[in-house]
Amino acid sequence: MFFNKKMDINKVLNNARLIRAILGVSKKEFESLLITFEQVLFEYRRSKKRKRAVGGGSNGNIKSAKRKLFYILFYIKTYPTFDVSAFVFASSKSRTHKWTHDILPLLEKTLGRKVVLPKRRINTPEEFLAIFPEVREVMIDGTERPTIRSQKNKTQKKHYSGKKKWHTRKNLVVVDNKKRILILTPSKHGKVHDKKLSDKNLLFHCIPKDVSILVDTGFQGLQKQHPMDITLWNRA
Repeated sequence: MFFNKKMDINKVLNNARLIRAILGVSKKEFESLLITFEQVLFEYRRSKKRKRAVGGGSNGNIKSAKRKLFYILFYIKTYPTFDVSAFVFASSKSRTHKWTHDILPLLEKTLGRKVVLPKRRINTPEEFLAIFPEVREVMIDGTERPTIRSQKNKTQKKHYSGKKKWHTRKNLVVVDNKKRILILTPSKHGKVHDKKLSDKNLLFHCIPKDVSILVDTGFQGLQKQHPMDITLWNRA
């Protein structure tokens, strides 16, 4: 379903399951946020130097405050790349980048707090230390979310997670002891093994040696590969 002038976002807002899945809030929470967001947006537009009157110029696909709030909550909840956002919202990569850059500060002002998104990729231990100098222990685990079952047998097999017993997309997350997500790997099909996904993303190569790592038994064998303080724990 594309987000364009023909799309009825109320179909999402009036569906309790969909709004939680897509925006991460309830309808009541969305409506409460919208009241403050509209005021913040109005003040922002009044303070901005403009060549045209408010409402003039190109409107894009998210003219109203309601649609702007819908977009930015979708972005925060799913954290897609700008290419994916452009595809879903029937726009362009440059425009969705601008939307996010312009609207995220307004959402932060509405919430009264900073919205911090995890890094998609950290390449070296030095970069990790520069961004998270206080972190001394992390936990790495896989997280899966349901996806639509493909009609193609080959794709079905790739997406089928034996652990979850349904079709999923998978990411690995690195969190600290405050449950803050530090790193989020790109999404892959649910069948891929956690350790294989970590190897492909060189996840353990970017974590400093003096940072302790807690993983489950799905990462068995890591101690032999990496000279790091790695502890295995059993979910059972």
